[in-house]
Amino acid sequence: MARLWSTILLAAASLAMVSATDEPQYKFEGNDAINNVAGNAVAANPAANPNLPGGWYDPEECYGNYCVYASHRAANGRGVVAVTTSASFEKLKRMDKSLGVPVPNEKEAVDPPLYEIKEVPGRGKVLVANTTIKRGTKIVVSQPALVVHRKFMDDEEVDDEDQERLLKIAVDLLPEDTRKHLLARLVPQGEAKTLMELIRSRPFEDNLGLNWAGPEGYDNEKNLFAYPELEHIPHHCQPNAAFHIDMAYVHHTTAVRKIEAGEEINISYFSPMMLRADRQARVEEWLGKPCTCSRCTGHGDLGNIAKSDANLMEIEAIEKKLRDYESKDVTTAMLSRLLALYEAEGLKSRYSDMYELLAINYNALGYNKKAIKYANLAVQAGIIEDGPDSNDVIAMRILAKSGLEHYSWKMRIKNQRLA
Repeated sequence: MARLWSTILLAAASLAMVSATDEPQYKFEGNDAINNVAGNAVAANPAANPNLPGGWYDPEECYGNYCVYASHRAANGRGVVAVTTSASFEKLKRMDKSLGVPVPNEKEAVDPPLYEIKEVPGRGKVLVANTTIKRGTKIVVSQPALVVHRKFMDDEEVDDEDQERLLKIAVDLLPEDTRKHLLARLVPQGEAKTLMELIRSRPFEDNLGLNWAGPEGYDNEKNLFAYPELEHIPHHCQPNAAFHIDMAYVHHTTAVRKIEAGEEINISYFSPMMLRADRQARVEEWLGKPCTCSRCTGHGDLGNIAKSDANLMEIEAIEKKLRDYESKDVTTAMLSRLLALYEAEGLKSRYSDMYELLAINYNALGYNKKAIKYANLAVQAGIIEDGPDSNDVIAMRILAKSGLEHYSWKMRIKNQRLA
C-alpha cells in the first residue's frame, strides 16, 4: 500500500513539471488518473457543474465495466459517490433527490443522540448508550456516502492497486465534510488500512438491478453501501439492535429490547440464525479473527454452545413444518415451543418472521384472538426489522384487522378434513 501512495505522489509531482504545451507521457492505466480528477475544475464542484442530468458528475474514470459517478446534491447536499456499472448507476440516477433521504413514514433518530463513542479495552471505539433506550427507539439513521458494485470488490481480474485507485478517485469527489467522516476509519486514527478494507468491514448490501431475470430474481447488480455513522457499531450474534435499509438506501438502526445506560449498542451483520461454526467462519472471513460475543463463547461453557446449535436446528425443523400448509401435525404446543426457542436464543432482532408464522398458524388452527395478538406483535417487530412500509408489515396489519376473513382462517382444519 505504501508503494501505491508513493507512486501516486510521484505521478502528482511529474504532472506539476509538465508544461502547458507538452503532452503527458502516461495513459489512464497509470495512477495519474487521480491527478486528472484533482486538476479538473468540474470535478472540484460537481453540484455547480454537472455533466449528467440530475446533478450527477461522470469524470469518465473507469476500469472495465466499473465507472466512477458522483452527486453533491444527494441527501440534501451530503453527497454520494459510486464505483459501479452503468445499469446500477441508472437506478441511482433515477432516484436522484430521494437518494439518502429517509422515506416519509420512517422516524428520525433521537436528537441529541442516545449514545456516546467510548474506547473499550479489547474492543476499540464502540457506541455505548448514555441513557436507557426503550425498545423500538430509533438510535442511528445513516445515509450512504459510497456505493461500490459487489463484483468490483470480488473481481479477480481487477488487481488491488486498480481497485484502490478507482475508490480513491471516487472518495475525492465527495463533499469535504462527508469525505472526512468516511475516511475517519483509515489509519492512523482508524483501524482500516485501505479503502477496500474500510468497505469490507461494514458489509451492507442491496440489489440495484433494474430488470427481472426470471427464477433467479433481478439481474445481478448487487452493490455494497458505506455508511460513515456506523463505523463504531460492532457485530454481535445476539444483538440489542436491528437494522433495515429503506427504499432510498438510508440505514436505520433501532433498539430491539431495552438497552441500559452504559451498555454497548450492537447489531448482527449477518443472520444470527446460522449455527455457531458457520457464524464463526463468516466472522473469520470478514474480520480475520473469530467472533468472541457471549453467544459464540457460550458464556464460557461449551455445553451452552452445543445446546444453542440444537435449539437452532429445532427452530429450523419447526419453521419448515409451519410454512408447509399441507403438514398435518402442526399443534399449538409446537407454536409455543417455537416462541420459547427464540426467547432462549435471545433472537429479538429476528422476531418479526417468528411472530408472523405464529399469527398465520394460530389463525389456520382457528384461534382468532391469538392470531390477532401475534399479528400485532409481528407488525411491531416488522417496523423495527424491515421498516413501516415493508410487505410483511402490511400483510400482518391485514390479518390483525380481520383474521376471520383472512385466507388462513381455519386452513389447517379444512385441510385435515379433506385428507
